[in-house]
Amino acid sequence: MSAFFVPGTTARGNEAERRYEQLRAAAAVGDAVAQRRRIFSLTCRHAGRDCTVEVGSPSPFDGSKVLAIFELGSRQGYRISTDSQAPDVQLGRHVYSVTEFA
Repeated sequence: MSAFFVPGTTARGNEAERRYEQLRAAAAVGDAVAQRRRIFSLTCRHAGRDCTVEVGSPSPFDGSKVLAIFELGSRQGYRISTDSQAPDVQLGRHVYSVTEFA
């Protein structure tokens, strides 16, 4: 388990909290609001292959750094926020396991 962090922010003050809330607001899809659950990693099936997505590591989808992982609810799945200019990756319900921050 890892203590909560957002890549690119410092541990001082509330910088990580503010950045996390910005990312969470941007992760909303339609009327589905990103949950407050703080996810460190997940294992899933995407585009026909199994992979692990972890905050702070390169994305298995395009190599960009994973900034946050959000749960959108059982019908919407999960959303992966990265430092890429490309849109966030939307995962369906093919998520095998989820690990939260400590």
